Amino acid sequence: MGDSPVDFKSAIRNPQLLERNMTVKVGILGAGYMGKTHGRILRGDPRVILSAVFDIDAQRKEEAARELECRAAESEEQLMDQVDAVYVTLPNTTHAAASARALERGKHVFCEKPFATSLEDAGKLLELCRSTMSVFAVGHNRRFAPAYMLVKEFLAGGRHEPTLAQFKMNRGELESPPWVENAAVTGGYLYETPIHLFDMARWLLGEVTDLTAAGAARTYAEPDNFSLLLRFESGLSLTFASCAHSTWAFPFERIEIYGRYFTVETAEMERVSITHGLNKAASVQDFHALKMEQKWGYAAIDANFISAVLGEEATAVTADDGYRSVELADRCYRALRSTPAEAQL
Repeated sequence: MGDSPVDFKSAIRNPQLLERNMTVKVGILGAGYMGKTHGRILRGDPRVILSAVFDIDAQRKEEAARELECRAAESEEQLMDQVDAVYVTLPNTTHAAASARALERGKHVFCEKPFATSLEDAGKLLELCRSTMSVFAVGHNRRFAPAYMLVKEFLAGGRHEPTLAQFKMNRGELESPPWVENAAVTGGYLYETPIHLFDMARWLLGEVTDLTAAGAARTYAEPDNFSLLLRFESGLSLTFASCAHSTWAFPFERIEIYGRYFTVETAEMERVSITHGLNKAASVQDFHALKMEQKWGYAAIDANFISAVLGEEATAVTADDGYRSVELADRCYRALRSTPAEAQL
């Protein structure tokens, strides 16, 4: 199916692996957009044998198998019999159960976000992850997006201490694909889209201690407008706004972080602007020309998972990280149902 969309030698932190003939047999459970995205990337990794794909939709499964040049498994069980590691790219509300089944069969698991769509399911899966020797990773890809990695680097080491932040993450609509409006499939809007920035908030700013939430259903049946205030162990506070029907106005995703005489701004994963010092020009780095797999961090997070399976490095986004993001989404929904709308973590 042509050349790999990315250069894996640059994504693999330990290129010596390529000389050891170490391979991982991988299966894709769920043949939708994300399943095929990860599949295309994995096909380009010389450490991976993409063995099979399975989906309950037979046509979608066969189409994915042709595109990815792998077998179309007859069942989930058959897929798991053929592989060392499973990518769970099913609908959100099935992630926890499918991941648990794979772990119980001794497989390494890459679970697309979210880790789960209820705190109860997240707790059970976290306990199972802690009791197994299998590698487990959660697909919060933005940790590997060059734009956010640049922000992380700027804040690292305590030289630039953030004191206040604003996050925005919108969707243009909940119309396409048609299932995205269905909370029985997604778990709710927060689990489908804003959960990415819950992970970013923790990764960039530290642990959240409490939150205040306001929200309402304005266009769709479920809550689709949120205004959040998150407070962190450092004393920093973050305001976070998210709307599910804003049109796809650029940038639909943006973070701003402020400290003593500095401002960090992102525009989706396209651009980062850092203004540091009074009367100083901003330093701008633009990533728009990168291929999507690199710009959004998908290639690097997949490379990290395969390296972890081979014992060369730790997974960057752990089950504990996945649980924490679910916890924040759960607390937001519970806050909307409480009076006053505040939830202690």
